[in-house]
Amino acid sequence: MREFKTKAEYEKWKEQKTEEARKLKNNAPAQMEKSEQQSEIKSIDSTSANASGKNIRNKIALIVLLAAVGLVIFFFAAPKNYKAGNDIITQKEESL
Repeated sequence: MREFKTKAEYEKWKEQKTEEARKLKNNAPAQMEKSEQQSEIKSIDSTSANASGKNIRNKIALIVLLAAVGLVIFFFAAPKNYKAGNDIITQKEESL
């Protein structure tokens, strides 16, 4: 803490601090404008973050859809031999 030699110095310092406090108080509209700008920046950031999250969800959904279509095509387009006993284990047993 600052030390003063006389009471007059203290009163002068106190008056300066009070004046600075008044100036800051009168500057409140500028502070509000600054906080409004900061809140606007935060809302823009959150909007872009939400859009990014939606893009990721859309990409995941597209990959899952393509995998499902690929599996359907694989199982339906695969050659079918309905002859009984045509699996690999049965063929190996017959060859022995």
